[in-house]
Amino acid sequence: MRTAPLFIVTSLLAAASAATPAHAEFETSSSGSACLASGSASVERRSIGSFNGTNDAITFLCPATKHYNSNIQSATAVVVDRRTDAEVDCTLFSLTRRGETLAFSRRGSGVAFANSTAAVLSFAPLASTRQGVHILRCTVPGRTAANEWSGVASYSITEE
Repeated sequence: MRTAPLFIVTSLLAAASAATPAHAEFETSSSGSACLASGSASVERRSIGSFNGTNDAITFLCPATKHYNSNIQSATAVVVDRRTDAEVDCTLFSLTRRGETLAFSRRGSGVAFANSTAAVLSFAPLASTRQGVHILRCTVPGRTAANEWSGVASYSITEE
């Protein structure tokens, strides 16, 4: 009978896989239309995101799904900036369950980017806690004189 060598190989493979640490990545992508504006600002929600319809800058808070005990490995936000004199400024926060800032990464579109179709802002990796939360906060400039709106098109977070 040749079952003994097969049993030994199967046992070795099982032992090797048990010794390898598990590694899982969770990527959460959301439309910017999930972002909420502060105050009573005029927001245009479209399938492609949330846009500022006022003359003044407003702040969007964008919820991010947090997986159990996961750090942020990478994150991006796709923003539209139509102003030549102001930029879309976003900060990704890792917060404790009490709302205290554990870590953050800040990126801006830069005024040189204005009037382009979209910019991808990439954020640094962030530590997290087991019961913490992630929030993306973006300050979006008001509309241009030609009534062009800036906003948050989408955002994505990869945890490990």
